[in-house]
Amino acid sequence: MGRRGEALAAAERVVAMREELAASNRAAYLPDLARSFWTAAYVRKVLGTDFAAALTYCERAISLYRELVEVESDAFGEDLAAVEAVHDKLSRGGDGPG
Repeated sequence: MGRRGEALAAAERVVAMREELAASNRAAYLPDLARSFWTAAYVRKVLGTDFAAALTYCERAISLYRELVEVESDAFGEDLAAVEAVHDKLSRGGDGPG
């Protein structure tokens, strides 16, 4: 699998774990869940693999960050902007790593 595959698998495991935690206590774990989706999207983007999955992860992160921004815009506004920027790049064809 290699280090890249390990990074992707780890990012996806974290998403699954954070989804379980958020299911039991959404308010406490929502920021971590949003960050996990963002990380999984970014890992896929950097690795240049499955841009459709990266877009899906970005969309989930954007949805969660928008929810968080409604409550604490100062704390999560920059994260939302970063995810939206990557989503825009992926939407235009992935534009490769970085």
